[in-house]
Amino acid sequence: MSEFWKESIDDGYYDKILTLGLSKNKGIQANWHNLTFLKVKNYLASNKKHLDYACGSGTLIGLYSEAQSVGFDISERQIHYANTKYNQKANFYLSSELNFEKNLNKYDVITVLGLLEFLDNKKIIEIINNLRTLLKPNGKLILTTPNFTSTMYLLEKVINIFGGVSYQNQHINKLNKSKLSLLLNQTNFNKIKVQKIINFPVFLSFINIKLAVKFNSLIEKISNNKVGYLLLAELTK
Repeated sequence: MSEFWKESIDDGYYDKILTLGLSKNKGIQANWHNLTFLKVKNYLASNKKHLDYACGSGTLIGLYSEAQSVGFDISERQIHYANTKYNQKANFYLSSELNFEKNLNKYDVITVLGLLEFLDNKKIIEIINNLRTLLKPNGKLILTTPNFTSTMYLLEKVINIFGGVSYQNQHINKLNKSKLSLLLNQTNFNKIKVQKIINFPVFLSFINIKLAVKFNSLIEKISNNKVGYLLLAELTK
């Protein structure tokens, strides 16, 4: 997985897709990330100290966070991109520079978006428990991962064929809500909430992102987040 992120993903790949899509007001992949970040933004108020683990090219912090944020990632190329583009918003570092002992009980919110599907269960539990030590009491760890139902399997095949990056050999952990809940119950967190987000209106983004955002919000309210292509987990220390 580390070599995939270091070598196979172009500098700022996801950031460029999102910003281009928003500027044109169209693009399914762009709005997939936009809808994810809009949901996570609710946790990133200005009075919060925030760490984005596996921050990639820094888009969540650069465009959505109002918190006092810092980002860490394994890819030197993505960190360089983030520090070049979003240096006025936050600092970004290699994951190897994260000192757990010096940052105990420091953060109100830690986000880990789109990472779990690349890791086995043992590594997921290890990372989650380590990140828990960095949270203040009642701090929150926010996770996202695809909701691998039959529909998501089909969607991933389409992405692998027509998208700019194939995840065929990279998504080794295909979680659904029940599997993710069982896995998170093995961590040191006691308060865990898992919901489903991003619904079929995301495909309207091919025509109009703003319209898709409105319809997606409506479907989420009607379904009470019981359906969706993406899982969002909120873990409270």
